Amino acid sequence: MPKKSPPAHVYKYQPVTTRTLSNLKQASIWFSAPADFNDPFDCALRGIDPEQGLPDSELQRVLDQMRRNPGMSAKLQAEMCTADGKPTPKFRQSVIRSLQSAIENERKVRREQRGVACFSELRDDIVMWSHYADGHRGFCLEFSTAFMPFSKALQVNYQDNFPTIPAGVLFSDHHAGHDEGTTHQLMQAFVLTKAPCWGYEKEWRTLHIDANKLFTYDYHALTGIYFGAAMPYAQKEIISLILRGAPTQLYEMQQAERGFALTPRTVTYTPFPYQQKSESA
Repeated sequence: MPKKSPPAHVYKYQPVTTRTLSNLKQASIWFSAPADFNDPFDCALRGIDPEQGLPDSELQRVLDQMRRNPGMSAKLQAEMCTADGKPTPKFRQSVIRSLQSAIENERKVRREQRGVACFSELRDDIVMWSHYADGHRGFCLEFSTAFMPFSKALQVNYQDNFPTIPAGVLFSDHHAGHDEGTTHQLMQAFVLTKAPCWGYEKEWRTLHIDANKLFTYDYHALTGIYFGAAMPYAQKEIISLILRGAPTQLYEMQQAERGFALTPRTVTYTPFPYQQKSESA
């Protein structure tokens, strides 16, 4: 699947917790290890499909490269190629086993050692407000994709079956280094594919080389924050005070009077006049 440019804004639903408030104050987002995600299938591609996998031309290229190695013994060469220099079945199986081991290692690295931050292209999904924002009592952050790392967001693909990667691509990648096309193909398979039941999220992801890391973004990237329809006023006030003086626009999500829908309403925070009240008393 070719890469698609991210939308103008991406959104992140959150509950009100000590961590989310601290991250908001620090203008930071958290990159989690996929092994900690709530979907055990996420980033869990296993194995390769040998039937799809290794074209004869690729296998021949690999064999020819190995035969040029002066350290390859005559015995090993006899096991790996026929008298006319063609790959033997034993050589093919050896390559397949090597690739299966490599992809299992890649899977483990992607799930446990790489960081992923998840976003949506929607700000008004009732289900996500319920699941990720504490039953509409939390908030939703709006980020401009004109800023890093949001400009590097990658779209998640939804499909019924695990993706497969041709073994030839994996072998070329393993031995010749990553080119942009192959890197995205591997990323698509490992990190950007989920089951269709998750499609309502319309998810985009940004990636970090390390898992469980905070990334500090330009505060101009946070263009809006949406208060949940059931968010207590005191928590709205806390967040408004954290963002006081920032260029971030505040919104309140309103439940539609007719129909299952949410509508954002622009709001402006006015601090409570504690000092004036104290003086008048």
